[in-house]
Amino acid sequence: MRIVVCIKQVPDTDKIETDPKTNSLVRKNSEKRLNRNDENAIEQALLLKDTDPNNIEIIALTMGPPESEAILRQAMAMGADCAFMLCDKAFIGADTFVTALVLSQAIRKIGDVNLVITGQFTSDGNTGQVPAEMAEMLGIAQASFSENITFENNKIYVDKRTEFGIESVEMDFPALTAISERTNQPRNIKVDGIRAACENVVTVWDMNDLGLQDKMVGIAGSPTQVEGTFTQSSARKCFRVEGVSEHETVTNFLNQLLESDFVGGANE
Repeated sequence: MRIVVCIKQVPDTDKIETDPKTNSLVRKNSEKRLNRNDENAIEQALLLKDTDPNNIEIIALTMGPPESEAILRQAMAMGADCAFMLCDKAFIGADTFVTALVLSQAIRKIGDVNLVITGQFTSDGNTGQVPAEMAEMLGIAQASFSENITFENNKIYVDKRTEFGIESVEMDFPALTAISERTNQPRNIKVDGIRAACENVVTVWDMNDLGLQDKMVGIAGSPTQVEGTFTQSSARKCFRVEGVSEHETVTNFLNQLLESDFVGGANE
């Protein structure tokens, strides 16, 4: 069985910055890390491999700039068998649709993939759209917000969280599942894993390797674009209410509410 785990390098959310002029994320100088929810995806793949170590192969896959190699090395240190990086300047500015397209093309090129595992969200976008888009492009079954996965009789069984509770889903292979951040606790990296990660080769594919064209990727191929982002700010307002009696205090309080902008202002 071959499992592909899609992961992403994101800015460290604890130290994230935004450009005050463009309101976009400052990625160039920000510290990068493996998306935390993707660690859960890797761990889920490893838990499945633990059940049949000799017959399950885990492939880490990412789309990003050259420095994204670091998270692929981390995935291999955790236990992934090999890694692929989709890297091309033409990919810059890709929205979720194009990202899903590029990843799907890579999965087709890898071939014989039985299961695709992703995180449910990434901390830099938080849309949760890519997993479902990939499943549709690949024409395979999908389950989101997964919290438990098992195999039995060539079937995959997924417990997924919905607004009504836990729903059990049965799917045929191949399939895709997006992992909830509450699914598991990612394992610690061991020295042997670090050694293996340093020795393994990361395969790099560009647009031409995937059979894609300029007009299909990056900003040119993206049907949506982010116009800007902003940090929500809030300010507290207060006023002092005085009164001799309880009735007078309440009356003064209500009058000040009407005169202030707490409830829209006195003239509205």
